[in-house]
Amino acid sequence: MPTHTFDSLLHSLSSSVNETKHSISDRQQGQMRRIYTDDQGKSLTWTFYVPSDQGEKYKPLELPLVSLRSNSELHVSSLSIELNVDVNETSKSKRLSVTLRRFKNSLTSTFVRLKIIISGIKNVEGTVLANGKLLKKFNGNNS
Repeated sequence: MPTHTFDSLLHSLSSSVNETKHSISDRQQGQMRRIYTDDQGKSLTWTFYVPSDQGEKYKPLELPLVSLRSNSELHVSSLSIELNVDVNETSKSKRLSVTLRRFKNSLTSTFVRLKIIISGIKNVEGTVLANGKLLKKFNGNNS
């Protein structure tokens, strides 16, 4: 069975959040182009009449149709994962071994509630909590 480091798990999760953010943004921009442009790719417009300098006459002002739309977009703001794990010390490396478990299956292992929180809209960063206490902070680019 292959062994992966905890840092590689954190890196994979933060990379997935980044990919998801980019995918959502690309999809929304594609929808905007389809809705607010014509078949030639030219922006659709609406005409707004404003008073002219010449008395009671109005002059037309063409504005992009997209200007009527709210600029809010869907985005991933955070991801939170909670895991129940068994923590055991390995004798060779003097490191802790973390194993995902559905149920605690031995009295000698230490049951830990591990919570991984990944947040940030532009720059992904995260924290890892073990039983509510800070275990690690990481940057999404280099966990």
